Amino acid sequence: MIRFLYYARGSLSETRYWLRRAASRRLITEQFYHAQITELESLGLEINSYIKFQRTRFVKEPGVEYTIVSVSDNPDEPTD
Repeated sequence: MIRFLYYARGSLSETRYWLRRAASRRLITEQFYHAQITELESLGLEINSYIKFQRTRFVKEPGVEYTIVSVSDNPDEPTD
């Protein structure tokens, strides 16, 4: 899930890049550019918040100590 959110955040950055290029080439109006950038900034904050939420959502179990029991080389020999 988090990996998908990273992809989404990367796509958001790419969209900002292309919006800047379109504005500098005068393919879109300044008003449209600013409206979209404002929306993308808000969306970026939401994606970052959701990533943070997803990281803290999973409960980590405390470490467990395991005991290693030695087994005889002879399977017919009884163990203690």
